[in-house]
Amino acid sequence: MDGEPIPSATTILMAGMKIKIAWADSILDITFSNGVLEIPPLLLHETTEIIFRNLVSFEQCFPSYSPIVTSYAIFMDKLIHTETDMKITLYE
Repeated sequence: MDGEPIPSATTILMAGMKIKIAWADSILDITFSNGVLEIPPLLLHETTEIIFRNLVSFEQCFPSYSPIVTSYAIFMDKLIHTETDMKITLYE
């Protein structure tokens, strides 16, 4: 991934920024404005990991296909880096 590294949720909050649940039509509608990172909620099921792994594999097998799910997975992996990041309570 190019550019600056993605900070963890804990780092974002320690820097005085906020993370907010943002209801949207797509989980990809992530925005950052005025110090607030808005992320749509992701409903997790027992098959969510399998679906994401298959979509990432699909994107990696077809270089002409835009790596949308891969980018989302990398972003979330960086944002939720530790158990502390996982326990952060977001506001609506």
